[in-house]
Amino acid sequence: MSFNLIGHSSFVADEFNEIILTQDQNKKVVSGTISLDKNSKYFPLRSDEKVMRDDVKMSVVTIQKLLKDSHLSKKDIEKISLYVANGAFIQYFQKHMSRVLRVYKDLKGVMGELNRKKIYRASPPLLALETLTNSNMSFISQYGGIKGNNTTYGNTSIGAYYAIQRACKDLLNGHENAMVCASNSSGTYSQIMIGSAMNSSFFKESSAGANLLFSSKNIENKIPICKITNMNNCKIPPNIYQNSIERNWSKLLDENQSDKLIFSGAIDDETFEKDFSYLTKIHSNIFSLYTKYGSLGASSIPLGIIEGIKNIQGGSDVIDIIDRDLYGRESLIRIERC
Repeated sequence: MSFNLIGHSSFVADEFNEIILTQDQNKKVVSGTISLDKNSKYFPLRSDEKVMRDDVKMSVVTIQKLLKDSHLSKKDIEKISLYVANGAFIQYFQKHMSRVLRVYKDLKGVMGELNRKKIYRASPPLLALETLTNSNMSFISQYGGIKGNNTTYGNTSIGAYYAIQRACKDLLNGHENAMVCASNSSGTYSQIMIGSAMNSSFFKESSAGANLLFSSKNIENKIPICKITNMNNCKIPPNIYQNSIERNWSKLLDENQSDKLIFSGAIDDETFEKDFSYLTKIHSNIFSLYTKYGSLGASSIPLGIIEGIKNIQGGSDVIDIIDRDLYGRESLIRIERC
């Protein structure tokens, strides 16, 4: 069975800055940040905005635009299944943690009831709301009016694969519509996570997000854009202590070669060059968003699908989107012209 994609929306970084992550280890990162569409009628209320990451704010804006263009009734929108892939859930690491860390330093390792109270008082009052792992899903549901099944997956790119897989299972089980939302927040917390997982002194990462709307029904004035015809992923549990990369994408690819292969997974130029060299031996037409944005984290696969849609609209019939997450978990999604 194939699964029809009827709509999509996205946002990507438009400003890039080089940041020194750690002085002692000489780690640097090029961080891509997004511009906020504060003039949009879909932009969140100020009371909500102050506890949102920037990627959450733009997810709320782009989701509402997508639903507006979907031709779905309010009743249909309420029943949509919502599956979210989340990147790092803390954007302003220094803001959130500096006060708390200063208190811990003063405690000198002694913990008692009085010191616990000092920690609680030092914690910013909105800290819990600002760092919720499922905040994106909560605000999308609230502003989009979506009340169906929902789950948040995180916090690497494989989360989007699982979200799309879950959405397709819902359609297979009789649900009419399902939404997949993925976003990545490029910030100190995310960069520390990448830096600790990969032995790289200079890497690239961008904030970005993408939303995919799937449907199993025929909607008036809405022609399916493409369909997912194959999904496959590596079933081997990752070794979080292994810094070397094993490339096994060839085992996931179909014998019938696609018109184009879109790949993601690199965090630095060296890894990208090795990925490129590996893939040119097994496919004649490959492309990656890495050269422009670096790592796109949880949004890598949906943005790869949207890039594939551009190729289908340009005349291609079959596009493969492959990815490798931070811990080496590889995946494949094939989209085809409807």
